[in-house]
Amino acid sequence: DHIFMYCTGGVRCERASVFLQAMLENQCSEEDSDSPGKTKKKPQIYQLHGGIQRYLEQENPSLYKGKNFVFDPRRTDPKHDNSTVGTCLLCHQPHDDYDNGHAPATNKEARCWNCRILILVCDDCRQTVACSNEVHDEALPRMYCGGKEERCLH
Repeated sequence: DHIFMYCTGGVRCERASVFLQAMLENQCSEEDSDSPGKTKKKPQIYQLHGGIQRYLEQENPSLYKGKNFVFDPRRTDPKHDNSTVGTCLLCHQPHDDYDNGHAPATNKEARCWNCRILILVCDDCRQTVACSNEVHDEALPRMYCGGKEERCLH
């Protein structure tokens, strides 16, 4: 088994990979003590050298499809291949715009009613559900990250 990480290339990514490596080493040593004589191969962690940002700045970043989510008001990195790899949580049609065409500052994004995590819901389906950042219209079912009128996964 292998773990492939891609991050922005910043210090948090480096710290996360060190933390993950320590967790894996700890888990493997516990498994070794549970079954003496059996040697389990430790998973390797691979990182994209320089981070996803440097990769996307290359002339032809052909292996990356879709948009890279960023945790700031842009929502996605401006460099992308214009393909859509996300799908609407309800109808499963291709969709990758968390803000449904609105600026992130307008708070029009779809969020789970319970945990407020961003969820992908297309424009057509968005009109049929109530999300956490809206006044709840009793006629509309609440939207959860587990699906319409289901449950929160967190």
